[in-house]
Amino acid sequence: MQGLQEPAPAYLLVLVKEEADQYKREEDFAAVCCLIQNFRLLAHEQSLGVRCTLHDWMYDPSRTEMFGVLNNERIAAVLEMGYGANQWKGNTELPETQLHFELL
Repeated sequence: MQGLQEPAPAYLLVLVKEEADQYKREEDFAAVCCLIQNFRLLAHEQSLGVRCTLHDWMYDPSRTEMFGVLNNERIAAVLEMGYGANQWKGNTELPETQLHFELL
């Protein structure tokens, strides 16, 4: 991952199979997003920090093939994982994420 994104102790590439049917493809992506959230919640219980990241290189097949991503797959997200210097002792809530919404 050197040069592709910030250094982290561990990375997990989350892949989703690209179906021919657009409806199925969007349904699968939504399911993967739910899987990522559940993984983050389970990791938090073990005091493991997980950050979900998206990068431009994920959409370039020539760069993703070095990770074994097949033609009918795509990277849904890269999870950066590690134990932070400040462990969340006694705090059962995930850190609040700032979201910005725009009207199109």
